[in-house]
Amino acid sequence: MIWLGGLLLTILGFIFGKIFSQSETILSDKRRVYEEFLRNCPQPDDVVGENAKEIVESRVVKLKELKGPLMIYAAPLVMIALSEYLNVISTLITQFEEGGAHNADLQRLATRAQNSLIIEMRRDSLAWSVFAFRGEKKALSEGKF
Repeated sequence: MIWLGGLLLTILGFIFGKIFSQSETILSDKRRVYEEFLRNCPQPDDVVGENAKEIVESRVVKLKELKGPLMIYAAPLVMIALSEYLNVISTLITQFEEGGAHNADLQRLATRAQNSLIIEMRRDSLAWSVFAFRGEKKALSEGKF
């Protein structure tokens, strides 16, 4: 009878170990994709200035390559934050290209949107870590962030 208990514990240990290993692999892949995205995403400061168009165009090419992995790994809240960030950046780029004056409020909104995106990525990719962000979830579109 003891051998049956030992066998069950061995099987359960194997199953939980496999689940943990798979989860760690997926979280590692998420971190890698998020890091690569943040390294290549247009920053709020990139979209204004003399070389803004060239900088943004070179980064957009890389972002298109990361679209697939992002859609696979990103959590829904990350995708919402990403959409908000890209909308604000797009508005900032359009305004600057049309010869409009630099809009400091829009620049601050882009920075807040970027911070919101980074926090959601951190919350998602470090979910089980001691370093995970555990603060209140705030949506930029609701004006809370």
